[in-house]
Amino acid sequence: MAIAAIAGLAAAGGAFAVAAAGTFTLGAFATAFAVGAGLSMVSRALMPTPSIGTQMSGTTTTVREPASTRTMVYGRARVGGSIVYLDSTGTDNEYMHMVIAVAGHAIDAYEEVWFNDEKVWDSGYVGSWGTYIDLNFHDGTQTTADANLVSRSTQWTTNHKLLDTAYIYVRLKYDAEQFANGLPNISTVVRGKKVYNPATSSTVWSQNPALIVRDYLLDSKYGLAEDAANINATSVSTAQTLCDQDVALDAGGTQKRYVCDGVVDTGNSREANIEALLSAMAGRLIHSGGEYFISGSAYVTPTVTIDESVLVGAISTQTKQSRRSIYNGVKGVFLSEEDNYILADYPAQISSTYSATDGDPIYLDMPLPTTTNNVRAQRLAKLALLQSRQQTSVSLPCNLAALKFKAGDNIMVTNAKIGWSAKVFQVLGYTFDLGSDGSIIVNVEAIETASSIYDWASSDEEDYLAGGEVSLYDGRTVAAPTSFSGTASTATNLDGTIAPQIVSTWTASADAFVVKYDYQWSTNNSDWNSSDVEGTQFTISPTIGAATYYTRVRAVNQLGVRSAFVTANVTAVGDTVAPAVVGSPSATAGQGSITLAWTNPADKDFSNAEIYRANTTGGTYTAVASVAGGYGLPSSFVNGSLADSEDYFYKIKSVDYSGNKSAFSAIVSATTDAAALTPRADNGYVYYTQSSANAPSTPSATSYNYDTASFGGLTTNWQKNPPTINGADGKFWAASYTITESSFGGSQTITFSAPFASTQFDGLVTFTNLNSELADASSTEITTINGGLIKTGTMEADRIRVDGVGIDVVTSGTNKTLIIGDDGVTTVKIDDLAVSSAKIANLAVTTGKIANLSVETLKIAGNAVTLPSSSYTAAATNLSESNGEVVQQTVTYTSEGGSVNVFATIVFFGYDDDQTNEGVQVAFSIKRNGTLIGSATPIAVQNWQLGDAGNGRKERQVYAVSLKDVPSSGSVSYTLTAKLEDQNGSTITNNPIITLSNKSLVTLEVKK
Repeated sequence: MAIAAIAGLAAAGGAFAVAAAGTFTLGAFATAFAVGAGLSMVSRALMPTPSIGTQMSGTTTTVREPASTRTMVYGRARVGGSIVYLDSTGTDNEYMHMVIAVAGHAIDAYEEVWFNDEKVWDSGYVGSWGTYIDLNFHDGTQTTADANLVSRSTQWTTNHKLLDTAYIYVRLKYDAEQFANGLPNISTVVRGKKVYNPATSSTVWSQNPALIVRDYLLDSKYGLAEDAANINATSVSTAQTLCDQDVALDAGGTQKRYVCDGVVDTGNSREANIEALLSAMAGRLIHSGGEYFISGSAYVTPTVTIDESVLVGAISTQTKQSRRSIYNGVKGVFLSEEDNYILADYPAQISSTYSATDGDPIYLDMPLPTTTNNVRAQRLAKLALLQSRQQTSVSLPCNLAALKFKAGDNIMVTNAKIGWSAKVFQVLGYTFDLGSDGSIIVNVEAIETASSIYDWASSDEEDYLAGGEVSLYDGRTVAAPTSFSGTASTATNLDGTIAPQIVSTWTASADAFVVKYDYQWSTNNSDWNSSDVEGTQFTISPTIGAATYYTRVRAVNQLGVRSAFVTANVTAVGDTVAPAVVGSPSATAGQGSITLAWTNPADKDFSNAEIYRANTTGGTYTAVASVAGGYGLPSSFVNGSLADSEDYFYKIKSVDYSGNKSAFSAIVSATTDAAALTPRADNGYVYYTQSSANAPSTPSATSYNYDTASFGGLTTNWQKNPPTINGADGKFWAASYTITESSFGGSQTITFSAPFASTQFDGLVTFTNLNSELADASSTEITTINGGLIKTGTMEADRIRVDGVGIDVVTSGTNKTLIIGDDGVTTVKIDDLAVSSAKIANLAVTTGKIANLSVETLKIAGNAVTLPSSSYTAAATNLSESNGEVVQQTVTYTSEGGSVNVFATIVFFGYDDDQTNEGVQVAFSIKRNGTLIGSATPIAVQNWQLGDAGNGRKERQVYAVSLKDVPSSGSVSYTLTAKLEDQNGSTITNNPIITLSNKSLVTLEVKK
């Protein structure tokens, strides 16, 4: 099997050859020894393959390829794998199923699982990962398929066992934030292949490099498939013991001298794989005498001496190595167990002494693919450095006695001519020649060595600084913002209202990929409002006074992944400052009323004044009215329906839009006027008590008593009560009278009409047309008068008057309109709710049918009707300082003295400032009949040019205002004006211009 093993190495790319079967010439003999010498060079590791660093960095990457090489894992390593199966199931492909082959053999155990650079499993799921993933581990000894995967995916059957393959079944549950970058790179830390230990006759997991190299030589699937008998057991035992020696550490404690942790790629040559495994102990694999010898790096005291008795020729000596073979520093990469097995630089071993001698830094770049500890890597680097500094090399022509040692052994050379006495050299290899006498000459190539090369003290350790691979941002985690807080305050709006608010601020997330913040607030810590914010501040307005606001914010990156919330609870404040007391209150008496007047306070958030009244100065004051008005403006109120000649006392409170109330004003009072005594009048009839065929003289009277309704000095035989007659008496007479007085109780004017015939009936009087209807009881042509009841068929009259209310018909063209009452229908005639929609059709009553003021407030609720007036102009106009104050919009109408809501809006922007750099502002005002009733703080419109003079533009702004006013009755005009001015009151140079458009002015008057 030795020949087969060597052939295998040759096929893998090693420079080896054997003689043809059946022949054994000197050339073949020499070649066989060259094989042994050649393998000894593996231990040098001074010329690593160029691709080894790249291979090392990819060991933790999981790949999906149609054909990938299998790997062997020895010791402890973090490895990726090959995705050999991929499927998705569930609603909307919610679940992803993956089978990842980790190693092409059985392993000892799984220790950790990593998604990218985050640990998700460590003998159990980490954090919340168990919600999103499901892991089933198979160590390669399984004999059946994964039952869970068989039940979840129809493509994976019971025949899919993956025998002799360590694999993980991974199920992922979709979550946009948990897997923001799609499928993660999945890797696992494993304890790799178990190896046979001859010392204990057991197969166990081990990190011992000697046992691992032995296992690879014996492996029939991926290794050399060598016989155990062809591996020198003594060398294995010696190397095993060497590797297990304890070495002191600078920080205290010990570690094994040599450990092998790494991955062997079966796609590499067997020679390259053996070199990688040997690098863990700076070892050698020598094939000599039909056996493999495994050794680790250690000084072995030589037992063989080469002197003149062995030498057959002159010694060739080279006292200085070429610059290509010596180094003053050794550096390289390894898979750092301290940094989660990422590719990193181990601390370089550098000699300042050697560097000074050489004149320049000369580095050996030596990767260590199966070493993961930085201190162990430093020891290996120091060995390589000191070995490279051995300068003296020799070529020793020897007789066949030189075949007692092999490549890699230490020998002593004694030669008096050169002055060497037992100088120690390490054998590098052999060549063979034939002497002139036909004898065989063994040319031994050797280089000096010393035990000091292998010295190591804990003080030799260099500090290891984490480095190597850069941890790239995967977007799955986001740093939260910091310093989150909220401040409760208030702000005054343009219309004077006070808006309570909470201003939240925070410090931006340290994450460079954050694009916005998710700001949320709630008043119950349950129902949340949310807003996306690009800056680091948000204002909640308006807020509820004294309410606790629960606020929180989190950062959101470009992938939509959110950080954890930071929270702050803030108690909102409202406007707690009361307005000032009204100014100059007064009370003026009237007939059945008292008029109050005052000046509203100048507080911009003034809303209304509350009027309180009492019957005595120290009595109980009751609110009787609330009067709105503009801040700082005069206001008044008429308190009507009061008793005559009574004292009334008043005091007033100011109220703002937040409900804050001022103290009471000073008390004002007035006494209502006495009742007005208007002149009286009366009319009626007087009756002559005597029957007479001729009319008597017109009566007269000297006075009239309004209280008793009786005359004084009335002509004889005349009285107010009609006489009783029975029809048989003679003719009776009556006269009408009218009485007026110049003033209440003043002189009277009594006027009587000429007497006229009068008849008084007592009983039933029946009138008939004396035709056949008289005999018909149901006839409607019969009229009866019985006391106050008249029954008849058709009654015709020009006008009917009932209790002083007339009923008449007015004819206009062909239209006839029934009129009830002299001035139409009054509230005395139709009770509340007496007319329903079923009795008056929709749109049946128009303004042409109900005269002005013919419907009183007893039937339509007070303030129920508003009359709008408006004016709007869309066209744009320009305004400059030279124009002064210019009316922009006007509304004129007839007021009835009710409360008026005035609304105004206008759009404005800078048009041309002619390079003006001064502070320019525009002032807007609302005026009633030319008198200012409302204005806003002038709005700055300055520096609006964008480059070219005359072509400047500033972003459009909107001015809007609303206010309340109480005008006097009669014609009233409201105007919206604008004026361009300097902020400091000085003259503006260069005559800047602004443009005004979309001008609107609206009034709504509430009818009394």
